[in-house]
Amino acid sequence: MEFLRTILLFLFLVFSLPLPAGGFQWPIPEKHARMISSTFGESRLDHFHAGVDIPGKGIPVLPMKEGAVIFAMERNIRPNELPFGGGKTIVMEHPDLSWSVYMHLDTINAQLYTQKDISREQTIGHSGDSGHSGGAHLHFGLYYPEENRIANPLKYLPQKEIFYVNNASPSIKQFGVLMEDRFAIIRDIEKPLTMTKDYNMYAAIEDSVNGKERWGVYSLKTYKDNDKKPVISWDMESIYFKNQKWLTKNGLEFHRVFYDRFYNLGNHFRDATNITIEATGLNGVPIRKEYTLNIIKNK
Repeated sequence: MEFLRTILLFLFLVFSLPLPAGGFQWPIPEKHARMISSTFGESRLDHFHAGVDIPGKGIPVLPMKEGAVIFAMERNIRPNELPFGGGKTIVMEHPDLSWSVYMHLDTINAQLYTQKDISREQTIGHSGDSGHSGGAHLHFGLYYPEENRIANPLKYLPQKEIFYVNNASPSIKQFGVLMEDRFAIIRDIEKPLTMTKDYNMYAAIEDSVNGKERWGVYSLKTYKDNDKKPVISWDMESIYFKNQKWLTKNGLEFHRVFYDRFYNLGNHFRDATNITIEATGLNGVPIRKEYTLNIIKNK
């Protein structure tokens, strides 16, 4: 009898405990599912894209996780005004101390200004094109303030097959060389190329599932000749704020990853006979392509 009482007490304690908080969810209801238009870490000409975009106006926006609103800006800030061009914005803090952000909203739920706890099922606003926006969409991001880290939301979200179908490999469109006075486009990297110095080489690389999207790639590595150590290597798992700069996980600044929308392949190719590029989307098929170099040294 005593054993039975112990078992019953154990079951009572277990089932009376609060349920653990759920994981992250997509901030758009599944019935409004539509393909994302921009991925995390893409070039924004002078900074990394710090979130993910889903196109559309007036779509209900859900919290990525239950939590509390710690910032809500109803006013539509113009691009040349402080604090930023995110327009109508909501920032939430979650039980794991992460913050989620929702920008360019058309409307914000007025209850958020007085309600302490927000559930996962509650609509917090609707997508729009407020602020510095090239068209109606929801920009959402995930920030870990204790680590000074902006995380790639796609690493945490389930059911990627609904909003992020990526079953194709990236494509390399064209190349470029950044010289002291200009950026030169190279249509065919395997044709003879005259270089007076060991300039950085670049490639326009796009990831897409049906040709309509122009996503950035999740990771990139380049090699020269038979070297096993990459000339350059990074991934877009997170970007970190260190020494007043936003950096990739291995410490690369924006200008060391991008020039405009071209990816930096590195330098030291002037004496090389070939270059190999490895690139992949987060869930897509990787590409590994080798090019023969014919660089003419012109001193």
